[in-house]
Amino acid sequence: MLQVRVIRKFHDDKGILIGYTIKDEVTGQEMNVYKDQLKNAVNSGQCRVVNMTLTSDGRFIGKAAPAPKKKVVPQIVEEDTRETLLEIYTTGKNIIGALVDQSKLADDTFGLSNLKGLTPGYGFDDGPIVTSQLKNNGYINVEIVNGKPDLSKIKRKTFKSVKPKLIKLIEDNFSYMKDIEITTEKHEGKYEYKLTILQYDEILNAGENNMPLVQILYCLILDSCINDKLKFKYIDEDMVYVECMTGINDVRKMVKKALKV
Repeated sequence: MLQVRVIRKFHDDKGILIGYTIKDEVTGQEMNVYKDQLKNAVNSGQCRVVNMTLTSDGRFIGKAAPAPKKKVVPQIVEEDTRETLLEIYTTGKNIIGALVDQSKLADDTFGLSNLKGLTPGYGFDDGPIVTSQLKNNGYINVEIVNGKPDLSKIKRKTFKSVKPKLIKLIEDNFSYMKDIEITTEKHEGKYEYKLTILQYDEILNAGENNMPLVQILYCLILDSCINDKLKFKYIDEDMVYVECMTGINDVRKMVKKALKV
């Protein structure tokens, strides 16, 4: 199987992510591909992206960067690299996100997170990822019992109770938190709107692995959507899609609430 590394992203003239520059891990050859082409190649088994993970709901998570200097490592032993689910955050009956231990997964994907205020190796999954992982036995410590994930041993907290700490986590690790801008524009569907995180790449590139901060932003938007009774549709890296029947002004109000305690 072809193994490639995403070394940079490229955007259109509106700043929308459209593809990646990938590098063959064996030959060193580089090429530009559209994001859907790369996703299709991974799904069909044609290639593996060594520094990014394609989630079960069709999103690449990870940092685009050249390969680090190689270390001398012992022979690789196959092991279960699934995440460990630590805490689930909810709003009503909705799963907004979760705290996860990604240390087993880190070496083969996007690297070990080491953020101020967060245990090394810990990260976050947004609600859609959590739901998908639970359905597909994606957490090493959650068993499927009678066709359903057994969450009896997993700590639950309301998202409202952890929101201030999550926002502080962003502030402590990204000094421009107050400047984060999420734009809103009408999209294709009748009531569909597209939200774009303008500082997406800046946040990721501010540290070795800042993906947990992006996941927190997704959770903040999802929680605000549910509280304002908007429909959360899906996420595509720096873009989040929602539905609102009452117009773009209500979507903008929802976004403002998402970033405030």
